[in-house]
Amino acid sequence: MSIHTLGTGQGASAKSLLCDAVGDLERPRQRRHELWILTCYINLKSLKELVSELSVRVRVTDIYLAFDMSEVFRLGQQESKMQLSDLSSWCEQKGIGFEYRALSAPALVHAKGYAVLQRVNGQVEEGLVLVTSANFTQDGFFNECNVELGYLSRLKRDLRRFE
Repeated sequence: MSIHTLGTGQGASAKSLLCDAVGDLERPRQRRHELWILTCYINLKSLKELVSELSVRVRVTDIYLAFDMSEVFRLGQQESKMQLSDLSSWCEQKGIGFEYRALSAPALVHAKGYAVLQRVNGQVEEGLVLVTSANFTQDGFFNECNVELGYLSRLKRDLRRFE
């Protein structure tokens, strides 16, 4: 468990922190790993970048994505549908399950959390969860442009609660 300051002059990006941390998981290439993303703002095109980098370290078998419904309207319904369809096809070609949900709430869904969960016999055995202020955008998650705060945990209790 640790708290990290991420971003310009503060350290790595949220993506770098997550990708580096999965390298410490036991049997990363032999076991199944799920990527869970909960965010309000999202850059859908960047999901391939994260999965490609994670796949060098662990065997990603499933992706679960939840984001704020306002992103559909920001991108436009047709563009959102096209990008999600493209992601679904890309995942299918890679043998990765892909599920997504646009969350509708009376106010903005402001939570951001990212997890890599390792399952053994259907149960979460190991993994990590990053709860952070970083949105899944180039400036928030991938680059070091924004200054963000993140809590990284490997505790089973935290992994199961996030799930």
